[in-house]
Amino acid sequence: MTYAHAFHLVLRSIVIHPSRALAALAGAVALTITGMSPASAAHWSHDDAVGDVQSQTDTFNEETGEENMGEPTGAPDNTDTDVIRVGVSHRTQRVVLKTTLRDVTVNSGVVIYDIRTGNRRYSVLQRLGTDRMFPAFHISRGNGDRVRCTGVERSVDRAVNRATVSIPRRCVGSPGWVRVGVGAAKLNATETSFTALLDDAMQDAVVRDELALSPRVVRG
Repeated sequence: MTYAHAFHLVLRSIVIHPSRALAALAGAVALTITGMSPASAAHWSHDDAVGDVQSQTDTFNEETGEENMGEPTGAPDNTDTDVIRVGVSHRTQRVVLKTTLRDVTVNSGVVIYDIRTGNRRYSVLQRLGTDRMFPAFHISRGNGDRVRCTGVERSVDRAVNRATVSIPRRCVGSPGWVRVGVGAAKLNATETSFTALLDDAMQDAVVRDELALSPRVVRG
């Protein structure tokens, strides 16, 4: 199952089973990493390719239960799912995540962060637009259990097309370093089809089974 299809199935289930779906979403995006990059400074940033959003459409028949899974294709004209820059700051007390898109509107979907700290992992979902299918913010452990932690700060600045999340380090186990994957996603649905628009912020024009991760970002 590809990341696109896993995300697609989870989005379908949110309407019926929100809690179960969010747990599944955490599993869909917090995927196995391969290899380890050298440690970096307390701040790391990356410029993603412009116009590399991928689109996948699945069709289904409610009467027969038959579902046809489509193949990911390029959607270069999509702007409100297109990540162009990400930044990770690992400060003394906080981990600050910033994602800039080509265009953030009320119709935008979500940003998903996959945070790795060695033997722990966390998934963070931040809503960009106004679609209440998604929670405004959600953080969970790798097993899907929700993390309840005070002091989280978050914002979406549509004037500069940037989403920011500031998480107290104690909320993610006070790690010495983090690796972070970033993805933007949006769902368009009809009675017979679901289209997922996806952008892995660290892979150009590709959506694989794994959400690519940053190098280690050590605490500053």
